[in-house]
Amino acid sequence: MEGFLSVPASQKNSYSDLRTLSTSAQISHLLVTRRKELGLTQAEVAARLCISQNRLSELENRPTLMTVDRLLALVGILGIELAASV
Repeated sequence: MEGFLSVPASQKNSYSDLRTLSTSAQISHLLVTRRKELGLTQAEVAARLCISQNRLSELENRPTLMTVDRLLALVGILGIELAASV
């Protein structure tokens, strides 16, 4: 199964096209880069997720610790679309 993350066309940036991500480091880079592109701090995003800023930092650095529900909430906040294909 391949995974894809993209940003809607209305929110163009460096991740505007579909990208196949195969490592947690790539997911980490995408999440941090997109948050910064939106001008959001870790504290602001963490508040929306009802978690501490420290916990968000851990999740950004080690996305393998994230539940699917948390990942879906985070990509929703960041305007990232998640898709999968087989």
